[in-house]
Amino acid sequence: MPSQIVNKNGAKGVLTLISDDGDQRTADFFYTKVAPQYSSFKITIALPTSKVATLATTSDGKGYQMNSSGGYSFSSFLTNNYTAMSGSSLTKSSLPKMTDFWKKVSSTGTIEIASHSHTHGPWPAHDNLVMDGSTVVWPKGSAIKEIRASAQVIRNALGQETPFIMRPGGSFMTTDVSTYFKSLFDTDTTYLGMRSSNGAPPFKGMTTANSAKLNTVTKFTTKEGRLTIATLLVRGYEAAFNSAGTAFATNSSSSKSTVQNAGISAWKQYVDYAMQFGQWGSIAFHSVVADSDTAEGYEVYDSQVMALMNYVQPLVESGDLWLAHFSDAAKYYFEWSSATVSASCYNDERVEIKLTDKETDERFDEPLTVKVEIPATWETAKLTTGGKTTALVIHSDANGAQFVYANVVPGNAATVTK
Repeated sequence: MPSQIVNKNGAKGVLTLISDDGDQRTADFFYTKVAPQYSSFKITIALPTSKVATLATTSDGKGYQMNSSGGYSFSSFLTNNYTAMSGSSLTKSSLPKMTDFWKKVSSTGTIEIASHSHTHGPWPAHDNLVMDGSTVVWPKGSAIKEIRASAQVIRNALGQETPFIMRPGGSFMTTDVSTYFKSLFDTDTTYLGMRSSNGAPPFKGMTTANSAKLNTVTKFTTKEGRLTIATLLVRGYEAAFNSAGTAFATNSSSSKSTVQNAGISAWKQYVDYAMQFGQWGSIAFHSVVADSDTAEGYEVYDSQVMALMNYVQPLVESGDLWLAHFSDAAKYYFEWSSATVSASCYNDERVEIKLTDKETDERFDEPLTVKVEIPATWETAKLTTGGKTTALVIHSDANGAQFVYANVVPGNAATVTK
């Protein structure tokens, strides 16, 4: 029977949202304002773990001290340094430690915590790195310490695992640094992949997923692709196009409403591209500030996040868009990029699906959605896999053929019956 792997639950496109640098006011906004209002909301916070705990350093300051079990030695968990803005629900007195804060905001499953290194320092391949015209001295080998220390803090202090890293300075990827990271990830199993960044949102009229800066399945067949997962770093004032296709841009004299509307317009276009090309789009910003403030750099406004979710929520509810945590989307695409699928029908009574991939089962267990044709005479369908049986919705294509979406973990036996 015809079968193919498709986006999660047959979605037209995939979207992930990332907030860099672990700003607490921003996390509080997601937790208290956005998540309760939008049931589909998912976001990944890239957290420099020095904001959670400090590690004992070596006498020369070039590394972290090891403890007797071979891990890094904690110096202390940070007392709360949350600078609460007016009207915030979180205060210094209510959260005595940063571990309490981050455990709380990530407790519901809406907010995912990912590594953004430990100290947010630059990661060169050599001792002396020329960046922005200046020589930055950073001990060689610091990257591996940052990677392992960050994973340890998230695991031991927050009780979570994070298989993907949001590298600081993601847009800075020279050949030397790229080569260094490929070698590093070949010899260390702390992380599975890494987000990079590639500038501002696209403009109207993009004709390919690549020109729209989306992630395609074929990209992740290589190690380099897995270490440069495209993510758009956006600001609140992006240049954009209006619905008529007329370009407009913002500048220092633009009104705040023009600035806000430009950003919203650009983000909506990017979501549309993800669905148009059937691929994975990823948007990242830094802090979210109140509309009464002035956004700077990669900051965005509260109202812009809400406007984006107003646009995204019905798309998720209709099944057109999968809004996912970064780790779930990345695992899905990694598995898909190395997977093969086939389906066989027996006596019009059952359809057996064979789905395999080349990933390690211990770390890759995300169910992939298989679109599989079923006999035209079936009026009901159910999937049995992993010891569970679930009812399936029967769909029809333009030619009248019937099919279902079956979620199967690669390597598991799966059978569809009527």
